[in-house]
Amino acid sequence: MNKSKSDSQSQKTRIPIHVLEPSANLIREHFIYSKLRKLDDKDYQEIDIEEIKKQLKSIRETSLKNLESNVKNLTFFLQGKGIDTYNAKTSSDAASYIQKVLTKADLKNVCINNSSVVKEIIGDLPKDITVFDTYHASQKEIEDAKHLDLWEIPKISEDHIWKSFDIFKIKYKKPLEFASLIGANSVSSKDGSFFFVQHFNNISSLISQSKETILVVSLEKIVNDSEQAKYISRASGMFGLPSLLLGILSYDTEFQKVHVDELPKKFSKTTGTLENNLHVIILDNGRSDLVAGEFSEFLQCINCRACGSVCPRSLFMKEGEYRTPRELVLLNFTSGVEQSVSEGLYNCSLCGNCEIACPLGIPLPDFLLNIRNNAVAENLAPKKHMTIAENVRTFGNPYGRGD
Repeated sequence: MNKSKSDSQSQKTRIPIHVLEPSANLIREHFIYSKLRKLDDKDYQEIDIEEIKKQLKSIRETSLKNLESNVKNLTFFLQGKGIDTYNAKTSSDAASYIQKVLTKADLKNVCINNSSVVKEIIGDLPKDITVFDTYHASQKEIEDAKHLDLWEIPKISEDHIWKSFDIFKIKYKKPLEFASLIGANSVSSKDGSFFFVQHFNNISSLISQSKETILVVSLEKIVNDSEQAKYISRASGMFGLPSLLLGILSYDTEFQKVHVDELPKKFSKTTGTLENNLHVIILDNGRSDLVAGEFSEFLQCINCRACGSVCPRSLFMKEGEYRTPRELVLLNFTSGVEQSVSEGLYNCSLCGNCEIACPLGIPLPDFLLNIRNNAVAENLAPKKHMTIAENVRTFGNPYGRGD
């Protein structure tokens, strides 16, 4: 075997990379629930949804208590395996590291998944780097299908949904001339196992074909072991499935879109020595400051987007503009309160549906209200809201002086 090819393949397989995905056919045909209902019941075993939530809570609380040691253990393990590992204090630090990787590999194209942690970074990349969104391009496969309304989603046993997310290993191909930047759902600090939940085959396609693969994990996604990491990822897929059916697939991006099936046509194959390299970025970006503060519970989030499936705002937002309650809170810490205000903070009705739907019971309405208080203190609240408040104080009603 050619030595360079052997080295390339082993470099990417030094750490376990797992992908969880519901049946691609079920997703694409958009009949997940109705078809899952027809599964053979001979292996049916009722699961306790409340017990899953309780277990999730325990895992998340433990991992946050051990956050510092988990980061150290993961860094030590990855570096011991020869994986290029970078601990980024800020998103701009991460972007600078990515730029160095691209410069060394002589690449200008980066393909991304739909991870919020990736979106924290890409805004800081140099303008001469072209970013391609593979998630929303793949989403077009089902955009012609009828999205269900919340009351139309039939009740399916949690057992069937839990089982529908299978884990498979990635089959690597000859790399193409692009880099992939992918956010992880959860990572084990003990053995470096990375877990990803995908809906459209884009994550596995990117990892298997990119010349340079850059995996990003935020501090709170690092847990003690692989069983915990797998549990969190499966739960994320399970609780997030209704959002997919409802067509609430997070906000769109302004980047060019490329379907994963088009990657070989879009990017040429590498020539000469294969440099199918793997890098890991461990991103802080303000998270370590939240651990001991009033927003610490927010870091328990598994990013399942269950909050989005019950949010009334989603019914009135234009396609591509929707921000889940979780994303609005995160924006406050990663981009500042002004950005959170500009992207929909005051569209929230504080109805509390998101907290009820959250498998971890995270008090998102309380967090959003606190952020609004900060916006008022910094004079960043929308003028119409401030006018109403002033009218109440001055005239005792929100409308101002009457005739």
